Amino acid sequence: MKRIIYSLLCAAGLLAAACGGNPRPAPAGEERPTALPAGAVPLAYDRGHLYLEAVLCDTMPLRLVFDTGADGLYLDPLWVERSGLPARRMARGAMRGGAGSDVVQVRILLDSLSLRTACDTLDFTMTHLLDVKNILGRMPDGIIGHNHLQGQAVEIDFERGYMRRVSADTLETGGYTRLPFRMDRNRIFVQARVRIDGQRTVQGEFLLDLGSGAAVTLSAPAAARAGLDAYTGRTALYRTMSGGVGGKAESLELRADSVALAGFALGGVVVDASRNKGGLLAGDRMQGLLGCGLLERFSLVIDYPGRALYLRPNGRFAEPFDWTSAGFTAIDRTDICDGWVVTGLYAGLAPEGLRMADTLVRWDGSPVAGCDLAEALRGPGRHRIGIRRGGEGAELECETKKLF
Repeated sequence: MKRIIYSLLCAAGLLAAACGGNPRPAPAGEERPTALPAGAVPLAYDRGHLYLEAVLCDTMPLRLVFDTGADGLYLDPLWVERSGLPARRMARGAMRGGAGSDVVQVRILLDSLSLRTACDTLDFTMTHLLDVKNILGRMPDGIIGHNHLQGQAVEIDFERGYMRRVSADTLETGGYTRLPFRMDRNRIFVQARVRIDGQRTVQGEFLLDLGSGAAVTLSAPAAARAGLDAYTGRTALYRTMSGGVGGKAESLELRADSVALAGFALGGVVVDASRNKGGLLAGDRMQGLLGCGLLERFSLVIDYPGRALYLRPNGRFAEPFDWTSAGFTAIDRTDICDGWVVTGLYAGLAPEGLRMADTLVRWDGSPVAGCDLAEALRGPGRHRIGIRRGGEGAELECETKKLF
């Protein structure tokens, strides 16, 4: 018999912005070396998210987003349906406090599940079913949080693509800089400073969120205190139906003079200033989020027992924060249709006539199912796009260009 369970999430939020913000394109780096250090677990880094391969119940392979803004295991319901995973004991719940504005109704699997990674076997007795594919596209099958790693020091290498346990007492001699952090309800908060311009600065605690593809996301109260409503520099207003847990989100994108973290300063960072009225980013518990778009420029160690973050700049540290867009965002849903679903629009920059939830089926006359659309959206130029809305089709024009 189904029971009703209401999961009231803390202000840091289940998944915090596990899928929050606007995912940035992956860097076009060199081919990853095949040899990894002893004890390392491979992590694929793609378009702002870290992916871990695992096996559920000994026989079901799946790909999970690794997220320090989450606890436990979350499975996409479409993957559950297609995998044949038996679901004998189910409940219903409500999730709030994510990067989107709304409360989300979810199902909860109460059966015991065993998950095996390259170095761990983890057991779960309660698993939320979350529409991860509707947020990030076909690639992820679910999300894995970080609570099973606490009690250890864990290195994450974005360039070489791995995660492994390390000894924290060797890090400062290895070129790392130590930054203390505060843990609150299994969330990591660090001190950082975002200097928008000579008059506007946001400083204080930021949530370390490896589930966010953005570089920096300011909370709505922090953006208001900084006076961004009166900011006259170049901005882009972005609205999305897939802003993370909670769905709808709105933000003002701009380029900050600098972001300072652990004594390092990165210039010209693209920042999302939330304008949400609900959810995690509408709260005043923190200044905002630090996501993979910023952290990918470091080798990173999270020392849970020592309550410290260790950072060492990698080969991408000095690269400019480039941001090219066609005025919209879309996710690959060729797993359920023959196109990419439009999830967000930039006001005044999106192709005329394009709407959220349209399916983009052709790019310059070719089916998008046969091309790397994410790569195509990066290159400057004018393009023809074919869309489908219901049973109707249309052809529009778009231009990919630098927003800032």
